Amino acid sequence: MSTPPLSENGTPWNQLPGATGGIRRNLTRPPANPMQQLEKVFLSPFARIAAELTGGDPEDWDTIEEIIDNIVGAIPAAADFIGNLLSGVIPIGLLAPTVPNLLANGAFDGAVSIVEGDGWVYDPDVGRTSPGAARYDCTGVAGMQLSTPVQVAEGQKVAASVYAKWAGVAAGSGAGIRLVARWYNGESLVSTSEVGAVVAPAAAGGWSKLSGEMSTPSGVETVCLALVVDAGVSAGQVWWDDASLTKPTASLPQQWIAGLVDDLGEFLTMLDQFASIVAGGAVTAINGVVQAFKDGWAAAQSITTNIAGNITSAVSGGIAVGEGIVKDVFDTIANIFGLAGTAREIAMSAQTQLQEITNNGQTPEGFDGYTWSTIFSGADGASLPSGDWPLSAGLAIRGDQGHVGISESQGLGHWWARAAGAFVSDTQSTSVVLGPRGRYGQDWDTGLYLRVDDAMTVGAFARVRSNRIDIGRFTRSGTTWNHFQFTQIATQVREGDLVRFRATGDTYHVLVNGIVRASYTDGSASIAKGAAYRRAGFSQQRNEYYAFPFTYRDDSYRVAAFAMADWAPPGATVTTPGWRLRRGSGNEVALSVNHGEQAPMPAGFYNVSDLGVGVTVSDLGTGQVTITTAGWYEIAATGVHHDNEAYTLGGATNTSAHVTNAWHASPWVLYVDGAAVAGPLMAGVSTTIYLDVGQVVRPGVSASSPIMPAAVTTKIDGSGGSNVVYAMQGRSRITGVSGAPSASFTGRKVG
Repeated sequence: MSTPPLSENGTPWNQLPGATGGIRRNLTRPPANPMQQLEKVFLSPFARIAAELTGGDPEDWDTIEEIIDNIVGAIPAAADFIGNLLSGVIPIGLLAPTVPNLLANGAFDGAVSIVEGDGWVYDPDVGRTSPGAARYDCTGVAGMQLSTPVQVAEGQKVAASVYAKWAGVAAGSGAGIRLVARWYNGESLVSTSEVGAVVAPAAAGGWSKLSGEMSTPSGVETVCLALVVDAGVSAGQVWWDDASLTKPTASLPQQWIAGLVDDLGEFLTMLDQFASIVAGGAVTAINGVVQAFKDGWAAAQSITTNIAGNITSAVSGGIAVGEGIVKDVFDTIANIFGLAGTAREIAMSAQTQLQEITNNGQTPEGFDGYTWSTIFSGADGASLPSGDWPLSAGLAIRGDQGHVGISESQGLGHWWARAAGAFVSDTQSTSVVLGPRGRYGQDWDTGLYLRVDDAMTVGAFARVRSNRIDIGRFTRSGTTWNHFQFTQIATQVREGDLVRFRATGDTYHVLVNGIVRASYTDGSASIAKGAAYRRAGFSQQRNEYYAFPFTYRDDSYRVAAFAMADWAPPGATVTTPGWRLRRGSGNEVALSVNHGEQAPMPAGFYNVSDLGVGVTVSDLGTGQVTITTAGWYEIAATGVHHDNEAYTLGGATNTSAHVTNAWHASPWVLYVDGAAVAGPLMAGVSTTIYLDVGQVVRPGVSASSPIMPAAVTTKIDGSGGSNVVYAMQGRSRITGVSGAPSASFTGRKVG
C-alpha cells in the first residue's frame, strides 16, 4: 500500500494491502473436485443448515445421496428451531456472544501489516499492548494508510477505533491526527466520515483512543479505515496501534424477522415440498422458490450424468459436454492426464535445442563460434550452478521437474541470470525451452537477452508471454529494469515451445519452434555491439493479478533448458575474420568534397551490419572497423555520389564542363588510423593490405569522376563568323553520397 494524496476520489483497491490487515497473498484456489463444486453451488446452503440443526459435519458427507438424506433428516429439527424462535428462545449454539474485529491485523503484528515508504515505516519496538506499531514520520506532507475493504449494508451500524501517540510534533492551527472512514461503491469513493481526531496536538502525547460509531450511507458497498496525518503537521512522529472495525448489534435486525410469523405456514409447506422433490415425488410448487428448487434438482441429475461422462471422455481423449463447471471438470481431468504429454514435449524441445545448437557449431565449414547449452535439473529450491551462472538474482530450481523459476521468497519484478560463456562474434543466438507458468502468469514476461555486457546492465531483449512477443533494448540498475520496445507481435506461445532469439548485424529475429514469429531492424544501431557485448541470459517476471476483492501473485513461464551460440546467417560462409556493412535504407547523406579532393564517409551513412566476425565494428555509421587479428585483409567499397559542378567557359586554358545534378559511381579511398593509404579505386575494386591488431579502417570517397574530357562548340561572336571547338576538362564536386540498399564496405582476412 502506498500513501495516497488526500483526494475525495481515491481508489482504495490500488492501495492494498491496508494498514490494518495487509493483502491476501497466495490464496487457496477454488477446489478442483467437481463434487465439491456441485455441493458448493447447489446443495451447500441446505447442507450447512442441516449441519447446524443436527450437529453433523458436511465434510463427512461424501455423496450426493448422503447430503440429501441429512437435509431431509433435519426437517424435524427445523420445526423445533422455529418453535423456539417464536417463543423467544434461540439455541445458544447458533449464536456467538462476541463482536469480532473485522480487520485482519489491527494489532499491527509484523511489517506485513503496512506498506512502508513515503514516510510510513513499521516500528517493531513501540506498541500499546505489545511491541509493533505503524509509524508516520512527519515532514509537512499529508500521509494516509488504508485498511482492506469491509463489506457493509445500507443503514448498518459500524464502530471504528484506533490508538495513536506522538512525539516531537509541530502542528499548525487546524492540523491534526485523524481516523477517517472512507465509503465506496465498487471502486468509486462515495463519501468520507471522520471517526475521531486530535486537532492541533501538543508536542507529545500518550496513547489516545480515536473512536466513533457511524451508520452506513446509502449507495455504499464497502468501507475502509484511513489513518491520516494532515500536511500541517510538519515535524515529529506519530504511532498507530490496536485498530478495530466492528458491526455492533444488540438484537437481530428487524428485516431478518419481519413477517416471519405470517410466512411460517408457507415455509413449512416449502420444506415438505423440498423433501418430496428429493424423494422423487410429484409436486406442484406453491411458489417460485420451490419451482426453482424443483428445476434445479432436475438439472443436478443431468449435471451428475454429464460430469461422469466428461471424466470418462477426458481420460480417453474424447470431447466435453455441457458448459461452466461441468465443462471445467473435463478440462481439469484432461489437464491432469495431459501433464505427462507436456513433460514429454518439453523434453523433446530440449533435445531439439541441443541438436540445433550442435549444428550451429558444426556448419558452415570453418565456423569457429562458441556454443553451450544445458537442461536444468535439481531439487526444489536448489541454487543455479555458480560455474554456469556467475551472475543471477532471484532464480532457483522450482518444482519436481527441475525447471528454473523465481524463488518463493522473492517479491514482484524481473529476476534474471547471466550465463558464464561468451560469444566470439556479434552474430549471436540464444534460446530457451519454456516450462510451465502460473495460473495468472499469461500476462507476465519471460525474457531472452543477447549482446549483453558483463554485468547484464544493457543489451537486446526478446520477451514472450502467452499471446505476444516483444523485441527491444534494455537497461538495468539493480532491480530496476527499463525495457525500450522496438516492436510487438501478437502470436501464441505455450509451455514446451522452443523460443530462439537471434541477431545479425542490426536485425533481430525471434523463432518459435523453428518458425520466425517476429523480426526488427534497428536502423539507428541503438544496441551496442563489439567485444564488450558478448554475453547472454534470461529472466522471468513475478507480478500480481487483481480480481475483486483479492490480489493473486503469479509468475511467467519457467525455463526448462537454455542454449547460446554464435551462428552464421543463411548464405554466409565464415572462414576468417571479416565484415560487411551496408547502407540498407535512407536517402542522400550530405558530404562536400571539392574536385580532386577526398574525404571519409559521413556519420550515419552505414546502418546495417550484415557480418562482423573476428573484428569490432566500432562505429557503424562511418564504417569504422577495429582489427582484432593481425594479417592480410582484402577490402572493398561501393556507393554512388551526387555531382554538382557547374559549366564554365573562360578560354581554352581554363574552361571546364560537367553535367549539373548528376549521379556517378564513387571512386573510394581506404583510410587506416585516420590517414588515406589506398585509392582512389573504382567502386567495387578491392585492395589488399596488411593490418595489425588495434588498427582502425574506414572508407572514404574521391571527387575524381568523371575523368574523361568533354568538348563544347561555340560561336566567337554574333557577326556570323566561324565557330570554335574548345576541349573541356572533366570535373567533379561531390555534394552528397548514397547507394541504399547496396552501398557497402566489406573486408576479410586472407592471410
